Amino acid sequence: MKTAWAQSSNGSSGVEAGFRLDGKPANYNIVSTPFTNQQMAQTTSIIPGVTFDVFHVHPNKRDPKPSANDMSIADKYNCGIFTISSSGLYEYDPGSGRISKLRDGLDWSKPCTKK
Repeated sequence: MKTAWAQSSNGSSGVEAGFRLDGKPANYNIVSTPFTNQQMAQTTSIIPGVTFDVFHVHPNKRDPKPSANDMSIADKYNCGIFTISSSGLYEYDPGSGRISKLRDGLDWSKPCTKK
Protein backbone atom coordinates (compact mmCIF):
# COMPACT_ATOMS: atom_id res chain seq x y z
CA MET A 1 0.00 0.00 0.00
CA LYS A 2 2.90 2.32 0.73
CA THR A 3 4.04 2.26 -2.93
CA ALA A 4 0.54 2.86 -4.31
CA TRP A 5 -0.01 5.69 -1.82
CA ALA A 6 3.30 7.32 -2.82
CA GLN A 7 2.49 7.02 -6.54
CA SER A 8 -0.74 8.92 -5.92
CA SER A 9 1.08 11.70 -4.01
CA ASN A 10 -0.59 10.50 -0.80
CA GLY A 11 -4.00 10.65 -2.45
CA SER A 12 -3.68 14.34 -3.26
CA SER A 13 -2.90 14.17 -7.00
CA GLY A 14 -6.17 12.64 -8.20
CA VAL A 15 -4.08 9.77 -9.61
CA GLU A 16 -5.07 6.22 -8.77
CA ALA A 17 -2.47 3.49 -8.21
CA GLY A 18 -2.79 -0.01 -6.87
CA PHE A 19 -1.91 -3.68 -6.79
CA ARG A 20 -3.54 -7.08 -6.73
CA LEU A 21 -3.00 -10.24 -4.72
CA ASP A 22 -2.65 -13.46 -6.72
CA GLY A 23 -2.71 -16.95 -5.24
CA LYS A 24 -4.30 -17.80 -1.90
CA PRO A 25 -4.55 -15.74 1.32
CA ALA A 26 -1.90 -17.93 3.00
CA ASN A 27 0.47 -17.89 -0.01
CA TYR A 28 0.20 -14.94 -2.40
CA ASN A 29 2.14 -12.66 -4.73
CA ILE A 30 1.75 -8.88 -4.77
CA VAL A 31 1.44 -7.66 -8.37
CA SER A 32 1.54 -3.91 -9.03
CA THR A 33 -1.03 -2.76 -11.54
CA PRO A 34 0.14 -0.54 -14.39
CA PHE A 35 0.62 3.01 -13.17
CA THR A 36 -0.68 5.46 -15.79
CA ASN A 37 -0.29 8.76 -13.89
CA GLN A 38 -3.75 9.70 -15.19
CA GLN A 39 -6.25 11.43 -12.95
CA MET A 40 -9.30 9.44 -11.88
CA ALA A 41 -8.17 6.40 -13.89
CA GLN A 42 -6.93 2.97 -12.85
CA THR A 43 -5.94 0.06 -15.06
CA THR A 44 -6.97 -3.13 -13.31
CA SER A 45 -5.72 -6.47 -14.55
CA ILE A 46 -7.27 -9.54 -12.96
CA ILE A 47 -6.47 -13.17 -13.62
CA PRO A 48 -9.70 -15.14 -13.10
CA GLY A 49 -9.26 -17.88 -10.52
CA VAL A 50 -5.84 -16.49 -9.47
CA THR A 51 -6.45 -12.90 -8.31
CA PHE A 52 -8.37 -12.84 -5.04
CA ASP A 53 -8.05 -9.19 -3.90
CA VAL A 54 -7.45 -5.81 -5.57
CA PHE A 55 -6.27 -2.69 -3.73
CA HIS A 56 -6.19 0.83 -5.14
CA VAL A 57 -6.03 4.46 -4.07
CA HIS A 58 -9.09 6.67 -4.19
CA PRO A 59 -8.04 10.33 -4.35
CA ASN A 60 -8.68 12.20 -1.12
CA LYS A 61 -11.28 14.51 -2.68
CA ARG A 62 -13.35 11.58 -4.01
CA ASP A 63 -15.69 9.19 -2.22
CA PRO A 64 -13.31 6.89 -0.31
CA LYS A 65 -15.56 3.83 -0.61
CA PRO A 66 -15.41 1.39 -3.54
CA SER A 67 -17.28 2.79 -6.54
CA ALA A 68 -20.03 1.12 -8.57
CA ASN A 69 -17.34 0.22 -11.13
CA ASP A 70 -15.17 -1.31 -8.39
CA MET A 71 -18.13 -3.36 -7.17
CA SER A 72 -18.98 -4.61 -10.67
CA ILE A 73 -15.39 -5.82 -11.13
CA ALA A 74 -15.48 -7.59 -7.76
CA ASP A 75 -18.82 -9.21 -8.62
CA LYS A 76 -17.65 -10.29 -12.07
CA TYR A 77 -14.39 -11.87 -10.86
CA ASN A 78 -15.47 -12.78 -7.30
CA CYS A 79 -12.57 -10.93 -5.71
CA GLY A 80 -12.37 -8.45 -2.87
CA ILE A 81 -11.91 -4.76 -3.71
CA PHE A 82 -10.12 -2.52 -1.22
CA THR A 83 -9.82 1.26 -1.53
CA ILE A 84 -7.18 3.36 0.20
CA SER A 85 -7.66 7.06 0.99
CA SER A 86 -6.88 9.56 3.72
CA SER A 87 -10.22 8.49 5.25
CA GLY A 88 -8.99 4.95 5.75
CA LEU A 89 -9.28 1.50 4.21
CA TYR A 90 -12.58 0.23 2.78
CA GLU A 91 -13.53 -3.20 1.48
CA TYR A 92 -16.29 -4.39 -0.82
CA ASP A 93 -17.07 -8.08 -0.34
CA PRO A 94 -18.86 -9.55 -3.37
CA GLY A 95 -20.11 -12.50 -1.30
CA SER A 96 -22.13 -10.34 1.09
CA GLY A 97 -22.54 -7.28 -1.15
CA ARG A 98 -21.42 -5.09 1.77
CA ILE A 99 -18.94 -2.23 2.00
CA SER A 100 -17.03 -2.07 5.28
CA LYS A 101 -14.59 0.45 6.68
CA LEU A 102 -11.71 -1.65 7.97
CA ARG A 103 -9.38 1.09 9.19
CA ASP A 104 -9.93 4.73 9.98
CA GLY A 105 -7.74 7.61 8.76
CA LEU A 106 -4.49 5.73 8.41
CA ASP A 107 -1.12 7.28 7.78
CA TRP A 108 -0.18 5.07 4.82
CA SER A 109 3.52 5.84 5.21
CA LYS A 110 3.62 3.70 8.36
CA PRO A 111 2.76 0.03 8.96
CA CYS A 112 -0.79 -0.80 10.02
CA THR A 113 -1.27 -1.32 13.71
CA LYS A 114 -3.13 -4.37 14.97
CA LYS A 115 -6.55 -3.68 16.47
